Order: sequence, then structure tokens, then C-alpha cells
Amino acid sequence: MVRSMEWQQFEYFKTLAQMQHVTRASEALSITQPALSRSITRFEEEIGVPLFERQGRSIRLNKYGQLFLQRVENIMRELKKENRKFKICSIPTRVKYPLDFCIR
Repeated sequence: MVRSMEWQQFEYFKTLAQMQHVTRASEALSITQPALSRSITRFEEEIGVPLFERQGRSIRLNKYGQLFLQRVENIMRELKKENRKFKICSIPTRVKYPLDFCIR
């Protein structure tokens, strides 16, 4: 059962999935390798499936991870797009008719 996922967990997952190297991903995210590993493990537990195959020091997405990465990228893209819209809508303006997407 998914409880309360945080944006940061999605960022960590996406970065690790793209780099497929824990040390490099942790450096890119400016966190320690153990912290990234713990976060990914908790993320997998929350989702209920493993997302990576681990063999020694190597890590790569499994079939669930590949599917989940596509969804995460779509979710993040949509949220960023909507966030930009809200920022635009919150700018004070003297326009008589607001932008269409601001009044939906």
C-alpha cells in the first residue's frame, strides 16, 4: 500500500534509474550513498515491488522499474507543467480577461 510518497523520492528514483550507478547518482543528488540506498529501499517497500536488480555493485532497472520510470517521468513532467501554469496565473495583471487555463 502506498502511504505518502514525496517528490524527493521520485527524483531519487529517476536519477538512479537513469544513471544505474548508486555512487554517481548519490553524488549528482548531493546525498550520501547509504542515504540514497535507504531511500530507494523504502520507496520499493511503499510501492510493493522491487524496481531494481542488484548484483554485487551493479544495479539496473527490472521490468517493473522500467514501467515505473515511464510513469514517473510523465507525472513529473505534468506536475512541472501545471506548476508553471499556476505561477503564471498568480502574477498580478491588469488583463481584463484572464488566460483560459487560469479559470478552469
